[in-house]
Amino acid sequence: MIMAFYYYEVQDPQNPSQTRREYFFDDEENQDDLIYQLPGGIYQYHKYKQVLDLIGNVMKERFLDNKPLKDASGNTFTPKLEESQYSDPELARIERANKPINIEMTPADTTEIKKQAHIKVEGKYQPEPVVFGKMMDYTLLPKIESVDEAGQGQYQQAEKELPHLSEIKRGMQVKILGQHLKIRPALKQEYGFYLVAAASGKKYDMTDFLQVNSNGVLLWLVPKDLPTGQYYLHTITGWYADATIVRSGVSALFDLI
Repeated sequence: MIMAFYYYEVQDPQNPSQTRREYFFDDEENQDDLIYQLPGGIYQYHKYKQVLDLIGNVMKERFLDNKPLKDASGNTFTPKLEESQYSDPELARIERANKPINIEMTPADTTEIKKQAHIKVEGKYQPEPVVFGKMMDYTLLPKIESVDEAGQGQYQQAEKELPHLSEIKRGMQVKILGQHLKIRPALKQEYGFYLVAAASGKKYDMTDFLQVNSNGVLLWLVPKDLPTGQYYLHTITGWYADATIVRSGVSALFDLI
């Protein structure tokens, strides 16, 4: 998937006769979202988390001076920190080191990947839809013991070779790949992860049966007491930037046996 940079044009407070771009992303990802998309990320969650925590601590050190940084592509990363109560720079760094740091990214107009789109938004933004991809039997995937290149390659090959499920058995653990899958609360509207009977339209709320709920990966434990038949999955989720706006999507039809 090619990432797009969305933006509004707003009046520049420093120069009212000019406009500037206010960028935002269609979705946001936290550390868990990244881990679950890594090869074997569900089974080896804690190993991956240790590695990312170490990287995160190194990155955090770079922002303790509360100054923006630019990367080689011209993207600007601005730490959002409260002003320290200490005037001494070292004491201020120690204080900030014990608090979470939120980073705002402002992408460069020209990116290193020329295919990345800069899309101007006028009016109310409508998020991209939920996209269901491959569904597979999670128990058939290897439980890799190492998160090194060899272990990751073994997992990726096995995942590639597993067929997409057109039949799902009750009691099965189903790993679902896709985009914007994470269930987030929505305001003024129902939200959740639903199983919908094709013939009757009857809905079964499966939200509590999600063992992993992330942007790119869901792990669904299929209840054993569901009636057999043809179904599809329907996801309704609030948008991270405005919970009054929802995105939704449906899967392909499958048989529940």
